[in-house]
Amino acid sequence: MNKLCCEVFTFNEKVISIHEKFGSEIEGTLKQHILKNGQFYDIVSMAITKNKWINIKSDYEYEKILIEE
Repeated sequence: MNKLCCEVFTFNEKVISIHEKFGSEIEGTLKQHILKNGQFYDIVSMAITKNKWINIKSDYEYEKILIEE
């Protein structure tokens, strides 16, 4: 895996800030991307690359999770 991506509703500022806290960056905004309860919402596309994570992971304490291929 080289890049971890996620999509977040633009109004969900707390979740966006959590992703940014751990190194993800906003890559773009998808306008009127999701239809929910009859209303369209914008989505923020966020990601962190493997190289960035390698460079910043020592700043965080975390429990390593083994993912089998």
